[in-house]
Amino acid sequence: MSQESPHSDPDLDAVRLLRDRDVARLLAIDRRSVWRMAATGELPRPVRLGSRGARWRLADLEDYVDSL
Repeated sequence: MSQESPHSDPDLDAVRLLRDRDVARLLAIDRRSVWRMAATGELPRPVRLGSRGARWRLADLEDYVDSL
């Protein structure tokens, strides 16, 4: 059972950024599969944060799941 925070803002949820382990948990796959699927274009490409950081937009992942 999930509860929304009283401070939750739907506009901010749309731009929420997830780490690879969060994406893996969301999709029930392992982290290596997240990166492989992103490299082959099966998953949306992550947003690059500097030279070593990457995050996925939650809205992009929700669109991906809806398209399955």
